[in-house]
Amino acid sequence: MKEDMTTNGSDLVDPLLGIESALASDAPFAEWRDIVNRAMTFAYRGVEVIAERLPVARPLLAALHLASDERRYRVLGDPVVRDAINESLAWAKAPFLEPPAAVEAILEAAVQALDEGATVAPLETAAARRFRIGNEPYHAWVWWDERSNDVFGKRFRALFEREIAHSISSKPAVLRTPDERLEDTLRSGSRLLAALLPDLARSVLAHVHLVAVVDVNDRRQWGRETRADLCQNVSTHAIPGTIFLSPSPLRSPWHAAEALLHEAAHKKLSDLVFTRPIFRPGFAAATARTIRAVWNSPLSWNSNDWSIDRALFAFHVYVHLGLFFQVVQIRANELQIEYGPLQGMQPARAARAALDRARYLRSELQRTAGDDLGLDGHRLVVWLGGVLEALDPSQPLADPAMHLWLDRYDRETKEIGDLIAQIDLDAPENGSQEVNTPYEQWSVHRIVDHLVQSEVVAAYRVLSILGEAEPPSLPFYDGDRWSVAATSHASFEERAAAFRGIRTFISCTLRGAPPEAFQWTCRTRRTKTLKDIVEDMIDHAYRHVGTLVGRLRAQKGGRAC
Repeated sequence: MKEDMTTNGSDLVDPLLGIESALASDAPFAEWRDIVNRAMTFAYRGVEVIAERLPVARPLLAALHLASDERRYRVLGDPVVRDAINESLAWAKAPFLEPPAAVEAILEAAVQALDEGATVAPLETAAARRFRIGNEPYHAWVWWDERSNDVFGKRFRALFEREIAHSISSKPAVLRTPDERLEDTLRSGSRLLAALLPDLARSVLAHVHLVAVVDVNDRRQWGRETRADLCQNVSTHAIPGTIFLSPSPLRSPWHAAEALLHEAAHKKLSDLVFTRPIFRPGFAAATARTIRAVWNSPLSWNSNDWSIDRALFAFHVYVHLGLFFQVVQIRANELQIEYGPLQGMQPARAARAALDRARYLRSELQRTAGDDLGLDGHRLVVWLGGVLEALDPSQPLADPAMHLWLDRYDRETKEIGDLIAQIDLDAPENGSQEVNTPYEQWSVHRIVDHLVQSEVVAAYRVLSILGEAEPPSLPFYDGDRWSVAATSHASFEERAAAFRGIRTFISCTLRGAPPEAFQWTCRTRRTKTLKDIVEDMIDHAYRHVGTLVGRLRAQKGGRAC
């Protein structure tokens, strides 16, 4: 069904202007000029500390003192310079170590850039071509992979390899130069973001100094529009002022605008974290409490158990995206004339998803964060919660958690169904059909039968809980025996259709259930709530996917089906 989009939406946009203003300029958590100035001051003070112990930092301190605001912004905002300052500060706390030689070279080059009155970042100087996402001073430059092999380029590539390359895909990702189409989309996306949310666009983009396009290592895939096994966009606190975008969100200006806002909001919060007690002293993500992002599948390279810092960054960005998609819904018809079709973007649905995720994360942060957050961290959660209430005053779900689980359920219904449908019926059958055979030795046919049978049983349990007047007592399901004793002779396409059909019916049923129904119970070997049943059926199916994929690769001689 087509979503309703108003042609002339100025009357509808006006109430959102105050919310945009809050996210763009409320002090102390959104006023971008103050946050940028604090971040620059933080870096400057860092150079002062380093200069007491590292002689090469003294000329840099003197040059910074004489430089204009713009030149300080370019040099101290440079991701490699900022990283070198951060590493030097760590060294200053342990001066018995040798100062890293690469840092000294970077600081010396930063002095040269300031002395020469450079209007570009030191890292940008060696790029074969200089290209920005817009014409304003706050518009970031775009990484160009063809460049001289200077100390800045080596350092940035090392940062990418350490922090990004192995964490956004099941295989190592690479930096790439954007082609003409990607360049045009980046520019158009930046203009579109400014057209939709002019104050907010400037507020977040001022914290981004570099946009880098990342891609899969297999160049044969570069001609495709989207990437299935690659994060759409990503950034990290460990690489200041930089956002990384894959070609997937660059398929249209609308998706590019969303990606720019998403990652730039992360960098704004990252600068805030540098300068205010958002987290407790000594906070480390590795030892922090976690919050489960229930709408995400757990991947080997991307856990859905988020540390408190990641959950806070996500809460912050989902509030921004809730506003973005509401404005897109109102102004899409008007702006498609210039920026083209939405290319599959569904703004009403996306706004609802962003706001539901924001509500869930706010609740979980308030319940879980404890002393992992500092004083300003708790205040930030309260402030963002106020913005969320203004943006979403009549939310349809008091607790969206179960519907967020169902978002994952629906996505995996398609993914697992498609995987089953691709299986070659004539492929050699490896594996045992004996009841007591260890799971690792099950055949592909048996795994798929077990998946479909488990969905039938889960559906019966869900419908029994919802349909019976009293909590039902249900028989134990012996999945190992069923998968042998009740073997299906249906084709894999038929089994895939059954899998999809059952889950689609159950999803629609659960989405229509009253909120209190998820606490209703049944009795199997123990008492379970409907919430338990839903979580079990989602986790159960996904546990089999890795085994199934591995078995299919083995049948095809190492190639995925």
